[in-house]
Amino acid sequence: MPTLTVGTENICNFMSECLGETHDVTVYSLEGSGEPFYPFERVKSIVSFEGHSNSIKSIVRHIHSEEVDSVF
Repeated sequence: MPTLTVGTENICNFMSECLGETHDVTVYSLEGSGEPFYPFERVKSIVSFEGHSNSIKSIVRHIHSEEVDSVF
């Protein structure tokens, strides 16, 4: 059976390719901590919040603690 890729990961890869040359791109993941299907060559880091009791709240808290220009 062929591997199916998740649409969200595909969009993240596309956006990182578009923005990665001129910006530091970090991908925040609500779940999953293994190797991504896409190479994410222009991503500075991938941060997983898998296992957090409230992943969205944890990501928001983390983003507020960093100097972030934009969030998509």
